[in-house]
Amino acid sequence: MLALGVPALAIGMGWTTQPLGSLPAKKTIVFAVSCARPGHCAVVGGTLRRGKPGQNGTNTAAAVTWSGSHFSAWEGPDLGGFGLKGVSCPTATACMAVGGLSNAKFSEQVPYAARWDGHHWTSQHPPDAQVFRDAALDAVSCATARNCVAVGTACQTTLCDRATPLIESWNGSGWRLDHAVAVKDGWLDGVSCVSASNCEAVGFMLGSGIRQPLAEMWNGATWMQQSVPAPTSESQLAAVSCTSATNCVGVGLSGPETDLGEVWNGTDWRVVPMPGGADDLGLSGISCASSTACVAVGPSHVRLWNGTSFVSAARPTGGSPNFVSCPTLASCVVTGLKGLGSIAWRERAGAAIAGATGHAVTGS
Repeated sequence: MLALGVPALAIGMGWTTQPLGSLPAKKTIVFAVSCARPGHCAVVGGTLRRGKPGQNGTNTAAAVTWSGSHFSAWEGPDLGGFGLKGVSCPTATACMAVGGLSNAKFSEQVPYAARWDGHHWTSQHPPDAQVFRDAALDAVSCATARNCVAVGTACQTTLCDRATPLIESWNGSGWRLDHAVAVKDGWLDGVSCVSASNCEAVGFMLGSGIRQPLAEMWNGATWMQQSVPAPTSESQLAAVSCTSATNCVGVGLSGPETDLGEVWNGTDWRVVPMPGGADDLGLSGISCASSTACVAVGPSHVRLWNGTSFVSAARPTGGSPNFVSCPTLASCVVTGLKGLGSIAWRERAGAAIAGATGHAVTGS
């Protein structure tokens, strides 16, 4: 078994590679990362076991947790052509990961989850949205170890060109299917919960075949759709991070090649300008250590939110960053793709973002 990552390689200004345990490096795709505190993180994805990447290969659920220098790798059930897509760790001994489990013919999915108790991962099976052909969970956020919300998509057609937002919640002992706001064609890709009574979920919906940003808010009793501005005729949100009920930052893609950022102030969403850049491919992950310190990543760029505006920051090299978790400003972990496998980076003493944010940072 090979270590996932390249420990000796220095990555850009302020970034260094983060080893990811003993899963096969060239066959494991990491989809998400969550750090409960500096040095205590979990990454999840899928490990190819049969076939070839992109050619109907089958993936087992894959997860790596680490506390300091101790790594624990886990390979779960065969999920078909998919893997675990989202993870949230409210504490160092409690994580929830979600994804989709294929049926025997690998033609459809049902929601799947796995829970980390500090020692072991155990499989869970959230309710299936049985009225739909295909359903999977793409993201999860846990306000506490006993309160998690997962979001995803329930497809109405085989090709999933028509879909309904899917929301499920965990209360510490079981999962339940929640009622998202009815959107004719909508997908939810990201969620962030600051408490059991306040969550934001984001994604996109189709109107006359055009993608528009979608946001839904949980107030402890019901989900409510919010009005979200669209800077272009084709816009979507992919991820969101909230530090309070009145402070959320969402990121995604606007048009064919422009990074999108939007901010929620407790009353309204507003679009905030992005720094100019060539070959923007959108932003797929964001993590806010505070209301004035967020790190957003995508295949082309790293963007930082300082509470007022987005600025550019040093980008890790040697791979394509996609997801990020920052328990503090000085301890971000970024995961991404490297060829047919994955790679991870950690921020070195805050050097990658201190100058761009104007914050003095300490730590490692």
